[in-house]
Amino acid sequence: MAERVGIVIEKLDSNRVLVKLFERSGCSDCALASLCSLGKAEGETVEALGTDLAPGDKVKVTEGEGKLILFAFLLFIVPLMFFVLGYVIFKNFINGELFPVLLGFGLMIIYFFILGLFEKRVKNKFLIPRAYKIH
Repeated sequence: MAERVGIVIEKLDSNRVLVKLFERSGCSDCALASLCSLGKAEGETVEALGTDLAPGDKVKVTEGEGKLILFAFLLFIVPLMFFVLGYVIFKNFINGELFPVLLGFGLMIIYFFILGLFEKRVKNKFLIPRAYKIH
């Protein structure tokens, strides 16, 4: 689990806060740092979910690797599966290579469009870290 320490600088609403991050340990060794919202540089801010937090509170911000891996799967592997599935299905009905490839890409584009429609929900579920008050 990725963890960083920070301080709440603003309360955005009842369950979201803006946190200024402190030290950055372990992020340089992590393969998922580019997808992780905690992979930012020291002093940068990140939006986090947390209740009963107020500006000035010292918090631990966590993000599970399992969620990042699942998000990467949704973003990279599932579209590839749609492309291959589209190619295989359309190859059985259409002679030649060009149209099955184009239709496979079409299925992949449809998947990205649908993913874009649910972008906010997917981001909230997979990419927004949780903040917990440190005493």
